[in-house]
Amino acid sequence: MIRAPVARYIRYWYTYRTAVAVILAVVLSGAIYWLYTQQVACDTHAGACVLKVSLHPEDRLMGYGKPDPSVVIVGIDNQSVKTIDHYPVRRDEYALALKTLEKAGAAVVAFDIGFPDPRDAATDAKFTDALAASKIPVILAYGGDNIRVADGMLVQEGIDQIPLRQFRCSDWRATSASARAGSSLISGLRRSSSWRRWKRLRGSSRERF
Repeated sequence: MIRAPVARYIRYWYTYRTAVAVILAVVLSGAIYWLYTQQVACDTHAGACVLKVSLHPEDRLMGYGKPDPSVVIVGIDNQSVKTIDHYPVRRDEYALALKTLEKAGAAVVAFDIGFPDPRDAATDAKFTDALAASKIPVILAYGGDNIRVADGMLVQEGIDQIPLRQFRCSDWRATSASARAGSSLISGLRRSSSWRRWKRLRGSSRERF
């Protein structure tokens, strides 16, 4: 049973609302700071934290299981950057990684890295050749959002980070050559006398009607 003086203080806590508010603020501030330090410890030293704040709630509830031994994740950490001695990583390094993984017996290689824009032509060409020469499936990341359903297809809107055509199409050289040839043919036709006569006839027919 609670003693009378203590019960009186609890019953009339509203009288001491300022002190209660200060105590709650100190406790909440301390809890938030502790969560912040835990996240910093998780980000800097794996396994050094008690609670990982950035973990999704469903992952926290389900817990961790043993990873599939057939899946190997190759990450780029600080030591990798020191060894390569440049960042961002050049695409010829990705070409070397693909060849190494294929020789090691990988059945599929997936790059969780975007390749939406051209970089150095020489290193891009090495990665292109490695992709074309690969005998195993290679999956490239495709970042995007705002996908809407259309008539029998999905339409990508907003951010669109589809990989370069030379990385995802084996016939990109032939396609580019065909496009250049078509452009040259159209330019040649526009410079010809037949084109000029056709434009004059088209103009006179418009004036007639």
